Amino acid sequence: MPMKSTIVSAALTLRSHEHLEKSTDSVSKTLKIALVVFLIGFIASPSVAQELSNTGKYRVTAYKKGNNTVYSTSNQVDVLEKFTLYIPNAFTPNGDGLNETFGPVGNAVNKFSMLIFNRWGQMIFESEDMNHQWDGTYKGEKVQTDTYVYKIFATGEESGSFQKTGKITVII
Repeated sequence: MPMKSTIVSAALTLRSHEHLEKSTDSVSKTLKIALVVFLIGFIASPSVAQELSNTGKYRVTAYKKGNNTVYSTSNQVDVLEKFTLYIPNAFTPNGDGLNETFGPVGNAVNKFSMLIFNRWGQMIFESEDMNHQWDGTYKGEKVQTDTYVYKIFATGEESGSFQKTGKITVII
């Protein structure tokens, strides 16, 4: 029974002492490499890297050729998007169409929560949807140019949790 692996980036590197050959069949998503790989515990050099452009399930088959015999092993690999989160430090909700809202931008986010506080510690915005960003208002009125505090909590689809408290500058 093949083992199952999960890779959280789209680069797959396999190693062997053998001559390395690679081919990718994009229709069946099969990556074939002529070598003995980490799947059976053999680590050596050189290496071959295959950039996988899409997330999804791939079948990795490794071959070792020698003594008129071909040995092979196979493994299913799940290639996932890497959990990332970018948080800006300022925005300008002034109606010019640029940087009108504040909120993180990221990939592979499973759960999300964001709180915004004014300088007195009063919560003025709350969201559990990454697409619902703060527009620089409180109770329907534009806030003043100032520094505000955010607390962001997020979890990745296949990784741990992320928690950050920071400052956001509103420039009107």
